[in-house]
Amino acid sequence: MRIKRLGHVFLIVSDQARAKGFYTNVLGFEVIEEDPEHCGVFMVLNDGGHVVDLVGIGGDAPPPPRSIEDIEPRLGVGHIAFEVQIRGRSIWSPRS
Repeated sequence: MRIKRLGHVFLIVSDQARAKGFYTNVLGFEVIEEDPEHCGVFMVLNDGGHVVDLVGIGGDAPPPPRSIEDIEPRLGVGHIAFEVQIRGRSIWSPRS
């Protein structure tokens, strides 16, 4: 298996508007879609593909879980998706 390219990075942030401002105004990303149902802001850099997906959960992150049932969204990287090549076929593969 070989990684061909980065698909996207899914980031969970506490202040989506502030993060969007940073990625667009400071780093130069362009917003290509805002999805109210998913609460995501999809951005690209230059003419690249779907690179960064920001989702805001608002407020502070929940406390550390005591069991698997207590797991809630956390601030930070939700997942990273790569396009991989297996036996000559390209496959998208999300990695948490």
